[in-house]
Amino acid sequence: MMYNGNKILKTEFVIRYLLGRIRQSGPEPELLPGEMELCAQLNVSRVTVRRALESLSAANYIIRLPKRKGAFSNPEMAKNVPCTIGIVASGCPFQMNGSSAISLSSFLKKMGACELFSWEYVFLSINPDDDPDPVILNNNLQGLFWISPPAGCYPAIRRLIERRFPVVCIATPYDSYHPVLEQNMILRNYASSGEALARFFHENALSNPVYCGLPNLSFERFVSGLRQYGIAFNPENLIAESGEIERKLPLLIEKNGIDSIASDGGFARYNIITKLLSAHPEARRIALVMERSADTLHYRNDYPNLNIKLNSMDTISDYMCRAGARAGEMFQKLIRHPGAVCNSIAV
Repeated sequence: MMYNGNKILKTEFVIRYLLGRIRQSGPEPELLPGEMELCAQLNVSRVTVRRALESLSAANYIIRLPKRKGAFSNPEMAKNVPCTIGIVASGCPFQMNGSSAISLSSFLKKMGACELFSWEYVFLSINPDDDPDPVILNNNLQGLFWISPPAGCYPAIRRLIERRFPVVCIATPYDSYHPVLEQNMILRNYASSGEALARFFHENALSNPVYCGLPNLSFERFVSGLRQYGIAFNPENLIAESGEIERKLPLLIEKNGIDSIASDGGFARYNIITKLLSAHPEARRIALVMERSADTLHYRNDYPNLNIKLNSMDTISDYMCRAGARAGEMFQKLIRHPGAVCNSIAV
């Protein structure tokens, strides 16, 4: 089950808190906080507390004992209380893009295959200026799965890791220059993606490419990969900044006789390149290589006069799928071994 964790009913809030206490209880019935204590601790009314207690009593999570006052945890039900996991995705609150959705789907599939625990998911929005601790407390979270967190959230995430709170992150798939976390993070293998791009160019007999993108690790492995296939990349054919494309690309077409263009992604670059090429008389001669995805397929329809080739090798979607599954494995390890941390890994 998945909830919107930033906006929940007060009764649901109390229920989650009590379920957390029940889940952590021992093999014998344990006395739960009284009504007035819950009111003061959770800042809710007595009516709200009673509704929560009645709901949990009806579901047999809490019991009453003869000759003893108060509500007690039911040991027989404690093991059935799911671990509550917060799902955080970068971008607009409670929304995610296609690649993030792929990683979430892969994560949930891996988590669902676990036979040791049951899980409940809360969909959250946490910004760089937010303190995640109240969100964790209010939703009784046992862990966080954070998809492509902005660097501004790293200090808070590091504090959680230092406290040994289970949190696993997936690094952005778009930029190898983006900061990463040393622990509990799944990273994209940019070296592998650069090598796959070089292999695509070789298999399509493209030998004189322009590269539009930063000279990062992916680019370095692209160049070294081309060299292995006997293709020497011309340093003049690198256009690092998107603002330079309109000025430099026509010159390279005329001067260097390029036969192809690669871009490290991003609609800003793709849009500039497609518009510029569509107006150039040699547009059909030059192969424009894009990473195949649902977001790039429309370019073929929008620009039928261009020679667009879609690269299906080691795409962002592939990475996000792998990353989600590995994040699920890492998360289960942290839950099974309280206090553990994991070194970040590239997949």
